[in-house]
Amino acid sequence: MVQNRGFIEDSTTKIDFMTRKQAELVYGGTYLSQMASIIIGTLFASVIFFWTSRNDVWIWLVIQISMSVGRIILFRFYRSHACNDTTTYNWLNFHFFAVMLSGIVWASGSIIYFKQDDPVVCFFIAMIIAGVVSGALPNLAPHFPSFCVFAAPMLLVFAVRNLVAGKVEFYVLAALTILFAGVLISSARFFNRILLDTFRLNIEKDSLVENLKLERTAAETANNAKSDFLAAMSHEIRTPLNGVLGMIGVLEGTPLSDQQRGYVKTIHLSANALLSLISNILDFSSIEAKKVVVTRLPFDPSAVCREVAELFDFTVKSKGLSLLLHIDSKFAGNFIGDANRIRQILINLVGNAVKFTEKGTIELKLQVQDENEDGVLFHFSVCDTGVGIPADKMPLLFNKFSQISESLKHRAQGSGLGLAICKGLVTILGGEIGVDSNISKGSCFWFKIRLAGSNQSEITSPATCVEMVPPVESGILDGLHVLVADDVELNRMIMVINLEKEGCRVDVAENGVEAAEMAMKSNYDIILMDCIMPQMDGYEATVKIRELELASNRHVPIIALTANAIVGEREKCIVAGMDDFLTKPFNIEEVLAAIRRWSKR
Repeated sequence: MVQNRGFIEDSTTKIDFMTRKQAELVYGGTYLSQMASIIIGTLFASVIFFWTSRNDVWIWLVIQISMSVGRIILFRFYRSHACNDTTTYNWLNFHFFAVMLSGIVWASGSIIYFKQDDPVVCFFIAMIIAGVVSGALPNLAPHFPSFCVFAAPMLLVFAVRNLVAGKVEFYVLAALTILFAGVLISSARFFNRILLDTFRLNIEKDSLVENLKLERTAAETANNAKSDFLAAMSHEIRTPLNGVLGMIGVLEGTPLSDQQRGYVKTIHLSANALLSLISNILDFSSIEAKKVVVTRLPFDPSAVCREVAELFDFTVKSKGLSLLLHIDSKFAGNFIGDANRIRQILINLVGNAVKFTEKGTIELKLQVQDENEDGVLFHFSVCDTGVGIPADKMPLLFNKFSQISESLKHRAQGSGLGLAICKGLVTILGGEIGVDSNISKGSCFWFKIRLAGSNQSEITSPATCVEMVPPVESGILDGLHVLVADDVELNRMIMVINLEKEGCRVDVAENGVEAAEMAMKSNYDIILMDCIMPQMDGYEATVKIRELELASNRHVPIIALTANAIVGEREKCIVAGMDDFLTKPFNIEEVLAAIRRWSKR
């Protein structure tokens, strides 16, 4: 029943729309058509009077002009009052009857002043009728019944009058009139169908546009919901994971037996694997949403390759493999680009190579292909002696959540996002990525990116840049007064243990209200501010602290500690008044480096 009702409502809407359009078209040409009708009527009456000397033709002309004026007045009323669909049918009916009366008036003139003994007058009347009916076709065809009641009285009555005249020339004129009537009515019908089809297409187009708008709104809502979900899950997962990794770090700094240290290492690897999975999901979401921020900073591509090789050195040796590093020294030094994104791509590629290689070697190569005014084209490649990839599986490699075979999927677990992320990042960086492989001989993944020389491009440091810093020496922060604001007790405990180990004096706050109050009572050197807290979050607390600082002409550095690793979070923190940004889970070296950077020690 609901579907039938919807269908009926939709059909009613279409009929109302077409009726309204028909009324607009037939009324729209009223002024021009009726002025033409008055002129032609005056010409008709003048010629008839000249040939027949009948004074009653002027009475006919007054009636004809009155009909035209009446239609003009009707049109004025239509424009003033026909403002809603509920009256459209009535106005269309009014127009129908007005047109019918006009047709009757013209038909009466053709009969009353028909001169059976003068074919010239009859042919003149025929020409006038043909001209009037033809001129009415464009204006009345949108409403086919109106055209019929206007044309039929004039043409058919005139044809009948010719037939009863009893002369051959009038028979011919009658036949021509009937043929002309058939052609005009057929043309009007055809024109009417085209207009109605156009109206229907417009309705369907408008409906399609409306549906597309609704679908776009639904898609945007779904995308926003996905972003909100990812933000929530990022925060909820990263917060306890920060505690896990933090306590592992604390535990590794205590005396442990070899067996215990092995257990702790396994826990650490598992936690890092979970963190990598979360980061991959967020990275892929950012790539799909086209919200990846690309930095342009000077860096040494060869140094990035060395860092990646050192990162995998222990893992490669533990599997009995060899990791070879080949760097083209033709172009050494700094180039402008996004070192972090290139490092992320290489880590994914080398990680896959290690995962799918049981014996042999892995080669990380950096070569220079060409140089032009836009910069240097670097060719990065990671080759292995692993299982290789079947040719029919190659097109699937860079798709999301894809694995080349079920056996490999079970042997080497992963999110299936690594290569999709690599392709997305390479594309964003303006490069290209590909793979060459042979079964049982290995695979070679490569990507090319053009980097400008450090003297060829302006160096800018956007807010989203993550700086790679060395570990901070123990004891360098002795006596530093630090406020840690975090609603999670475990996070506060980890921070206190690590900061006190470095000689800092640490106070803690459980929410933004406490943090703002304590910041005004004590002269802290640094505030580590969690962003999501009860009662008052870190953003509000920062805004309040900055407002209160205006009176005292102070500025305490505030470093954001957040588990929301989504795009735009850093900017949100900066707008609130924070000075720096760290994403949970973080290692203590990152925290100490940030503290050193902002405490100027």
